Amino acid sequence: MMGAVPRSSRRGEMVLLAASLLVALLVGEGIARLMARGETGTGYAPARTAGRDRRPINSTGYRDLERAVPRPAGVRRVLCIGDSFTWGASVLFDDAWPQRVERTLSRERGERWEAVNLAEPGLNAVQEASRLLSEGFAYGPDVVVVAYVLNDSEDESAAATRRAADWAKSGGGGLRSRCSTAWRSCGW
Repeated sequence: MMGAVPRSSRRGEMVLLAASLLVALLVGEGIARLMARGETGTGYAPARTAGRDRRPINSTGYRDLERAVPRPAGVRRVLCIGDSFTWGASVLFDDAWPQRVERTLSRERGERWEAVNLAEPGLNAVQEASRLLSEGFAYGPDVVVVAYVLNDSEDESAAATRRAADWAKSGGGGLRSRCSTAWRSCGW
């Protein structure tokens, strides 16, 4: 029968285990840094669509088929507007949701439907509304679908400007009086 392991031996084993783990992590970090040498960027990379079939691009520059303006007789239309999700980033043309909607409505409703895609990667809500007014209604849509993704809200500079103006209008949001009250309560 074996005796109890001395405490100093156990401590040595634990130190050896911790040191081995630390060395393995440091070696892994070093390898990762060597493999990433020369790469720049923040770690964020937009979806790469270069390797996918971007066609068709119509005469107006949208990833869609040619669509008649005004709408032809006997055709129902859904107007799709949004950003890269609606445009169909990283998917084949026929797999983008506007084309799927067009096929599904035509098949299920038994009538001819066209999904007019006015999407463009990077559009925000303000630009989408502008595009709808300037171009969208000319197509005579029966339905308008705005595909809103969380990053479609107004652009950052417009949002920051609006917040600053609101803050200034409110007298700094009472910041000065709150700060002086806090300073007095702390005895400063």
